[in-house]
Amino acid sequence: MFHPAPSFAAMRQVLPNTEAGSHLATRKKRSKKLDLSLALPMFTAADLHNIGEAAEDANTLMAMFYFRKILDHQALSLCVQHFRPLSRFFEATERELKYIFARDRHLRGYVDAHQLVSHTQRSAASRYAERHLNAFAEGLGSLLMHNHPAFPRMRLERSRLPVDWLFIHPTTALRLSRPTVAIVGSRQSSKRQLDAARDVAEGVGALGGTVVTGLATGADGAAHEAARSTEASIVAVLGSGVAKPYPSEHAKWVKELLEGRGTVLSEVPPDYAPNQDGFVLRNRIVAALADVVVAVSGKYASGTAHTIRFACDASVPVVSVDPDPASGISALVRECGGYVSSPSDFVRQLERGEDA
Repeated sequence: MFHPAPSFAAMRQVLPNTEAGSHLATRKKRSKKLDLSLALPMFTAADLHNIGEAAEDANTLMAMFYFRKILDHQALSLCVQHFRPLSRFFEATERELKYIFARDRHLRGYVDAHQLVSHTQRSAASRYAERHLNAFAEGLGSLLMHNHPAFPRMRLERSRLPVDWLFIHPTTALRLSRPTVAIVGSRQSSKRQLDAARDVAEGVGALGGTVVTGLATGADGAAHEAARSTEASIVAVLGSGVAKPYPSEHAKWVKELLEGRGTVLSEVPPDYAPNQDGFVLRNRIVAALADVVVAVSGKYASGTAHTIRFACDASVPVVSVDPDPASGISALVRECGGYVSSPSDFVRQLERGEDA
């Protein structure tokens, strides 16, 4: 039976290297340069207790990812919410697991619950977790649970679909500099729409803010590439594991972020391949992290529209800078209480906000 016991190395991989008391690095008024210095964390006794629990939960969750064909995101979330501590999952009987999955109508978990209690399968899950945690101890990344003091709870709890864990690469706590702007749009954006994405990203960078994208092709790629030439901090949220980015040609940007240029976030281990569900779930994190979500292109029903709707549900402001003010995404932004602007006017509004 698997009983996760966090080693010192595993414990270190969930400890942040930046201040846990504040997840927002506010730009100094007199300086355009982003402060990338790291500070030693200051933890209370309660924080240290939560860190210990979070480390144990992280080890257990990593082992649970071994059962990826049975435990999809919904099933994992059910287990994280049900088992306290999470290590109780590996002590659960088949009957208890069936009850949980039946209650929430998760058919696959109910039918295959017998595999989750198999001694052979649990041993394999333990080895899977150990392999990944060893890689994390060598600097590949961290798995932060929702009960860890450094988890960006204030932002992510705005999402109606819960975010209970995050893989953060490299091994530093997430830092967001205001303004934090998510730039989203279609993979088939026109040249004018791509230019709009670049203009917004450059404007945010000039303010020393944070640019958040899904690192997809099209608008995401244009925004990310433009942000690289500025002082913006960059956050890329993947719908796959960090070792299998999509599209694969953006692996060079992932490598650059891992080397210190920014942060890569994901909800799945590094070896997870991309899939459609992962992209949709990724969009809610992009929306929840932002101070404002800016759409540069997209249809009324599209991946970009998912992000706008997630932002609307989370009460995050939305703006369209699509050169076509009659586009589907502009119509959706208006429905969500946002407005349509030009990239230059939007950036000027950000500047006024910075000076206020």
